[in-house]
Amino acid sequence: MEHLININHPKQARNWQSIWRVEVPMKVRNFLWHVCRDALPTRARLQFHGVNYLAICLLCGDNIEDVWHLLLGFFCAQ
Repeated sequence: MEHLININHPKQARNWQSIWRVEVPMKVRNFLWHVCRDALPTRARLQFHGVNYLAICLLCGDNIEDVWHLLLGFFCAQ
């Protein structure tokens, strides 16, 4: 999944057809699409859009809560 999450260029052009062709339930494809577009409501994203939140992860208190941290970097995600 790491190759899907590009924190440097989250909205660069991607081959969306590869996500929509995966043989998984539609809700999983929809989730993957949101992950790849960095469109999940993480604390960092909400703060970026003006919501009054600290971007720090409440579970570990150590890192910024973004898509990468929630899905790959957080010790409980592994």
